[in-house]
Amino acid sequence: MGEPVEPDKKALILDAALVKFSAYGFARTSMADIAEAAGMSRPGLYQHYGNKEEIFRAMLGQVFEDAAAKALLALESEHDLEARLDGFLQRWYGDLTERMRATEHGADLVEAKAGHAKPIVDEVNNRVRRAVTECLGAAAAPGTDIAALADLLLLSPFGLKYDDPSLAKFRRRLSALAVSVAGSAQS
Repeated sequence: MGEPVEPDKKALILDAALVKFSAYGFARTSMADIAEAAGMSRPGLYQHYGNKEEIFRAMLGQVFEDAAAKALLALESEHDLEARLDGFLQRWYGDLTERMRATEHGADLVEAKAGHAKPIVDEVNNRVRRAVTECLGAAAAPGTDIAALADLLLLSPFGLKYDDPSLAKFRRRLSALAVSVAGSAQS
């Protein structure tokens, strides 16, 4: 598919793709839209990516990688468990939710992760799960069901959005979840 993509060109393409996918959704975004937003020709874009599915996978993978990096930094901080879990939840779920809500089709992008980018998103999610499990295991009282607490921490945020709360209310719910899981782990 052509020469390896230079990091700056790759970042430019993926940034342009995020703008266009967010504005138009996956189905209505074309390679021409992405090429125009990236300031290049369509043939130039095809030198780097074979189709919009490849671009979408790379773009969504980058969004999740960036969010995971910030979330894992919060989890690895020197704060107490409650603060680390809250920081993790705010970066992983709060910031991603805020970013996706800020665009017309952001929710479509998150929903599409189950299709076009599932392997990439699954890899990031698995890495996040391992880090959460390790963090909880290091801080938990003996006999604590670490796997159940990790599930609670990682799956509850989906339910916390069920009634489409304001972003502020969702973030407060994430903080309450951090308090609850930290308390359960340490009791």
